[in-house]
Amino acid sequence: MSTTGSVSEWIEGLKTGDSSATTHLWNRYHPNLLRFARYRLHDEARRVTDEEDLVAAAFGSFFCRAAAGQFPELSGRKELWALLVTITDRKVVNTIRRCMTIKRGGGRVRGESNFTSEEDERERVTATTGSTHLPPDVAACLSEMVATLDDDMRQIVCLRMDGYTNEQIGQRLNRSLATIERRLCLLRDQWLEELFG
Repeated sequence: MSTTGSVSEWIEGLKTGDSSATTHLWNRYHPNLLRFARYRLHDEARRVTDEEDLVAAAFGSFFCRAAAGQFPELSGRKELWALLVTITDRKVVNTIRRCMTIKRGGGRVRGESNFTSEEDERERVTATTGSTHLPPDVAACLSEMVATLDDDMRQIVCLRMDGYTNEQIGQRLNRSLATIERRLCLLRDQWLEELFG
């Protein structure tokens, strides 16, 4: 697929499993979604996550659901932008809600970042994750891996990427917590093996 292709062509490529389409869509929409998520995210929620994490999760959800054929009517850039904004906005809202729950301090908990400089925090994040966002090639690889899953496992992964806890996934799918955790653990080990050999 050409790098000069249109968004419509990339959407069609995504539906047919073209991994380069994920890279093109990521590169095209990532900066704008970051600005949107940064605008919507409250300071309290930034102690838990940041806009990079939310946008990566939104793309992960979108790629996963597109691979599962959940957007058959999606065809143009305006529809895609509206969909990506909606998914990202829901990630932001869910994160803010989780941060504001009473059991998490109702938004009054001081984060570790209050006690370290911004440079120390950036170094800590980079050291633990190796990156501050999901690179396009990893997003494409993730999309391909999700496409190979059976329907049950794909549903578990998509729900997890949408921010559901393992317990919530078990309740939704009528499975035990142990089953969900075991299946996700096995899948994680398999993917780590495939990615890092």
